[in-house]
Amino acid sequence: MGKAYIIKQADTGAITQALTTAFHAPVAIKISTEVSPDNKPLGVTSYPFHISGVYIHVHAIGAGTTSLTLRISPDATGDEMLVPDTTATLCTGYTTSTRGGVVYKVDLDAFLDTDTVYWTVRTNVGTATLKDLKITFSRPE
Repeated sequence: MGKAYIIKQADTGAITQALTTAFHAPVAIKISTEVSPDNKPLGVTSYPFHISGVYIHVHAIGAGTTSLTLRISPDATGDEMLVPDTTATLCTGYTTSTRGGVVYKVDLDAFLDTDTVYWTVRTNVGTATLKDLKITFSRPE
């Protein structure tokens, strides 16, 4: 029988990242916090994982902003790609049109030398404030 997978989530927590039509500097997020008591990765020298989705919530959506473009990289400079530029339509809030979000369906298997990836986001036009970003992923248990 194959290995079991458990869906996990990496979360930025509440932040206030300004978004414009240019990508901001890549921001780190850990895709795993599983460590042994001596703070070493649990029996691995590389990190296999499967990203399944990315969820972004924004506040203060500026006039004309209708979509967000996401990029995820394995490096802090954003020069290598895990998830290349992917655009999704911004869905505004039911009661508040200056709040909303996007969801990206990702189906990606990868091996990394670290448990950290870097994300950056831009708007199609106008501005917004990113409130939080969540990545759902699984790792073999």
